[in-house]
Amino acid sequence: MNPVLLYGWITAAKTSLILPPLTESTCLKVLAICIAYVVTLVLSTPIVTKFVSAQPSESERSENQSENQAHATEERRYLGNIIGKCENIIIVTLVLVHAETALALIFAAKALVRRQDIEQDPGYFLGGTLINFVWSLGVAMIARVLIAGL
Repeated sequence: MNPVLLYGWITAAKTSLILPPLTESTCLKVLAICIAYVVTLVLSTPIVTKFVSAQPSESERSENQSENQAHATEERRYLGNIIGKCENIIIVTLVLVHAETALALIFAAKALVRRQDIEQDPGYFLGGTLINFVWSLGVAMIARVLIAGL
């Protein structure tokens, strides 16, 4: 390939940004990436909790909920929190490396792994996943625009 043609293509690609990167400094770019991860991880649980209240499922609504059922509910919430944090890390990473199409893996994996839970309480699990997904995607996209431009 002609090097002059290749240079012209690269230059055109670099100058066609709607919004240039906020900074060219590598240190500030690394800081923006770290802030994106921290903000996503720290604020995801309160945001998901605010929008998806942990309503007990039909089987848990009985007046005399046993100790084992209460423990299972707490374990379910803890497991959901851990899975949500993993989702946050994966989503931010995939968006920052421009691999948005791979985000479908999160939904597919969650549907396979937590199929029984989703069948019992679809609003809680699917709502929580979608809110967590949108939150992580928004923070990651803001970070990507700050570091790479638009």
